[in-house]
Amino acid sequence: MDLVFMLPSSSSVGSSGWTDMIDFVSAIVGALNIDDGLARVGLLKFVYGRHYLNSTRRFRSEASY
Repeated sequence: MDLVFMLPSSSSVGSSGWTDMIDFVSAIVGALNIDDGLARVGLLKFVYGRHYLNSTRRFRSEASY
């Protein structure tokens, strides 16, 4: 499974909102079999039309996430 999360990072989200989103993503990723190579996870962080993409190949194990 390939899974990509899209997270807004504008100032309107706020620091507590950002923390909530990271906690949510961490909980989902923690439940996947990343170490077995059965899932790849990517993250798309966006703000004001600029996009930053972490490749799904970068994190090959839960420990590297």
